[in-house]
Amino acid sequence: MKVYFLNRESLPHVKRGQQCIIVCCLQPAGTRKTLKQLVSDCLSRDYAMRFKRVHVGKDLEEFTAKSILYHFNIRRLGSVIGTHESSE
Repeated sequence: MKVYFLNRESLPHVKRGQQCIIVCCLQPAGTRKTLKQLVSDCLSRDYAMRFKRVHVGKDLEEFTAKSILYHFNIRRLGSVIGTHESSE
């Protein structure tokens, strides 16, 4: 099973900052991205500039992934998570 993030036409209410970057990276509605793709896109939009501590290399990717998952769980952005059955 492949887990992906999918933006809907009706966006969840988000504040500025990291949540906004996540939702923007899932535009337009119907966009499907894996966590790895979403991490890359968020980092290209200066997502890491909002961290309190500097992360580099693999630590940056892992910390960013955890941060994104935190926002999906805690900040109620989970409605954009979907799955796809595949033989991959």
